[in-house]
Amino acid sequence: MKRILLIQPMKFWQMNSADVFLAKKEGDILTINGKITEEDLENEDDTHFLLKACDQLSEDCLYRDLGARKFKKQETFWNEADELIKAHTMTVAGKRLKECIKKANELNIPIYFRQNRDVNIYDSAPLLPTDDVLTPIMEFTGVDGNINYTLKLSYKDDVMTPCEHILNILSFSPAIVCIDNHISSMP
Repeated sequence: MKRILLIQPMKFWQMNSADVFLAKKEGDILTINGKITEEDLENEDDTHFLLKACDQLSEDCLYRDLGARKFKKQETFWNEADELIKAHTMTVAGKRLKECIKKANELNIPIYFRQNRDVNIYDSAPLLPTDDVLTPIMEFTGVDGNINYTLKLSYKDDVMTPCEHILNILSFSPAIVCIDNHISSMP
């Protein structure tokens, strides 16, 4: 059994949660055997910080910290908040996700992303955080009275086209993307 940080979509607003799980390896597939809680840890102060960071990213905590003053019920917050509240909540969640990724990386806990519960988690495909920043490059060309545009990303010394890679947006603000199993930020 090993500990993993699993990033998964939340129900609301295209945000992702992160939790630490125990996983069992069966071939190359990891089977989740339960979420690790504070009670499961003895004197592992560093892992306590990671669990606390993950808890700060939960729907309950985001509601308590950002919506409970204005909305009496959590369901109302998630379903009826205006665009300003949504944007602020998504920014806070993005910063908290970035902190979870940073702490897991410091603790050498492998990080995985799962789009939905029906998708297997492969031990050979952990996400690798990098300090490198992806820089978007927009190219515009005029063709027959129309304007065509292309989005490319500059990464290290390479320029890539996103559609040629596996790309997952983990957070919109701050911008955190996973491209071919590498987690990077964008300006």
